[in-house]
Amino acid sequence: MFQKVCLVTILFQPVAPERQEGFFGRAQELPPPFVLRPLTGGKTEWRPGETFELAVHLFGKGCDYAPYLLSALSVAMEGGLGKGKRPAKMVRVFGENPFTGESVAVFVDNQWRMDGAPTLGGKDVDQRVRDVLQNFDGKVTMEYVTPLRLKSDSRLQHSVDPVLFVRSVLRRLSLLSMFHGQGRWEFPFQEYIEHSSGLAFCDEHYSWVDWERYSSRQESRLKLGGIIGSASLEGEVLPSFLPLILWAELTHVGKSTVFGLGKIWIKNKHVVR
Repeated sequence: MFQKVCLVTILFQPVAPERQEGFFGRAQELPPPFVLRPLTGGKTEWRPGETFELAVHLFGKGCDYAPYLLSALSVAMEGGLGKGKRPAKMVRVFGENPFTGESVAVFVDNQWRMDGAPTLGGKDVDQRVRDVLQNFDGKVTMEYVTPLRLKSDSRLQHSVDPVLFVRSVLRRLSLLSMFHGQGRWEFPFQEYIEHSSGLAFCDEHYSWVDWERYSSRQESRLKLGGIIGSASLEGEVLPSFLPLILWAELTHVGKSTVFGLGKIWIKNKHVVR
């Protein structure tokens, strides 16, 4: 009976309310309201005293619980990371606007100052859409920054289909809105899915990259490979899909997003993070 107010459940193991119907009732995995993405550039080993960066994206109601999530992350780091459980400590935390690069310190000298941390909403995405359209030449180029894992018929896909991509974005945004936002997202899903057949990928330069993580809970290595590279998306209907793609920049798309997978960004306009 405490699931609705327990922060462990809300942040790490979201549970769907009973009697969910249709689209939401079939959801087997509910997304946590955050994404963790190491900004390591492929580096996997650090010497004592070296630092590394980690991006944390919070969504919806998860923003209200930022101090709890960051404190839990700090405690986990002190308990040890990686092979041999090497302790680490949080040095600095900045709240950053990924569209503008605006940055505000929220943790410095062991003091938390969460007030003033930038947040993004619909108006910011709309402005970014206008920025992209200023240099619009009929297509946008997406970079798959971290492994993109899209499934169809329970199988991981080694290529990106526009309809599958749009469905994946819609599904993720819908779940985040339903369980961490203001409720069911009123959106013409079927109309957009049908129109997505008017999109096409071109200039595709990507490949499958194997990636794995170690699960302490399962005491085993889990393979989480996906697509990395870039591709351009084109079509007469593309401008109407830009808001969805730009939201996907912020929330990631596909499977295993909580580990930072499925990060995309539009190269037409630079994104800081």
